[in-house]
Amino acid sequence: MDNDSGFTDIPTSFYWVIITMTTVGYGDIFPISGLGKLVGSMTAVSGALTMSLPLPIIVSNFEKYYAKQNLDDQLKNRRVRVAEMKKEEEKIRMRELGYSTGDSSIAELMKKERGVMLFKSPSSLLKIPIGQSPSPSLTIV
Repeated sequence: MDNDSGFTDIPTSFYWVIITMTTVGYGDIFPISGLGKLVGSMTAVSGALTMSLPLPIIVSNFEKYYAKQNLDDQLKNRRVRVAEMKKEEEKIRMRELGYSTGDSSIAELMKKERGVMLFKSPSSLLKIPIGQSPSPSLTIV
């Protein structure tokens, strides 16, 4: 074993591996005693764990949000396509019935039809004229 390498024993080699893998130091300041190297190693490992343990949770939440956003976008696009298809189908049916392809409302189409009668709303039919009783049993004497 080469004494100039700095790896004098196994714990020192482990310290070097941990510090190198966690990339926490430049090597300009380092502990000399075994206890200092142990504390430095534990600090490096705990720092790496502190950064790496929450990462799967963050990625999982991002993945759920991204999937939900994609589904919402697909639903929105589908609704737009369905609305366009309904408009196109309505135009085709109106053309087949002999109506112009202009943007006509149903009320305008009903006015153009012969024999169509526009009715009053049901609530207007229920109004009782003033002075008349709705039934003979409720007549006030």
